[in-house]
Parts: sequence; C-alpha cells; structure tokens
Amino acid sequence: MEDVGRTTMKLPRFIRHAAAMYLVFGEDEIGGVLHDYANGQWKELIKWNTQEGADEALNLVNDMIRNIRDNIYVAMVKCEGFGRGYFVMHDSDFNLYRRAFWLGVYNPDEALTDVAARCRKIADKMGYRRSG
Repeated sequence: MEDVGRTTMKLPRFIRHAAAMYLVFGEDEIGGVLHDYANGQWKELIKWNTQEGADEALNLVNDMIRNIRDNIYVAMVKCEGFGRGYFVMHDSDFNLYRRAFWLGVYNPDEALTDVAARCRKIADKMGYRRSG
C-alpha cells in the first residue's frame, strides 16, 4: 500500500485532484465545518454532522449571497473514511471553487492550500487589504 502512495505523488497535481474528485463523488457525507474566510482569519461559523446542520450551513451561505456582503465562505465536508472529503468556496459574486481530497492521492493539506490561495485572490479583487 505504501508504494501506491509514493507512485501517486509523482503524478501531476491536476491528475491527482481529478482522481480525488472521482473517488469522493458518491461517498457518504458525515459532517463538515463552515468558515468565514474573514480576510485570512478563518472564523468558524458552524459545525455539523446531521442533515439539519448541513441545511443550516447552506442557509448561512444563502443569506450571505442574498444580502450581497463581500464575504467568502468555505465549507469543508467530511466523507466516510479517514482523510476524505472536499472543500467548497462560496463568495458573494456567486463564484464556486471546489477541491476534493483523498489521503494518499490528493492530501487535505494540498486541497486547503489551493482553497486558501483562491480565497486570497478573490479577497484581493474585493479590495481587502492583506494583513501584515
């Protein structure tokens, strides 16, 4: 099993991410966390492990979009199994950005790095200053 991880890591990032997206697709979701990017401060808004909690998180995202606040929300959804899930970034301009992760294929830290970079890019366009 170790050899598979080392071989996988030699593949280009876009191939590994596509594989993670494929693997996560259709997996059971078991919970998640919604954060406000808050110009890099990552404020936790809600955690959930039930459908009602997931619905509440979705309502928070919808409220942000409806109220036209320049915010960026990031949901991390956990799937069945260790190190499996995906991130979804939502912003007030209706942009979505997804990054799946599957430990050993496209790791959670790689996906989070991609999402954080995208959040920073969007925050720059919104006029948020970088904190020093």
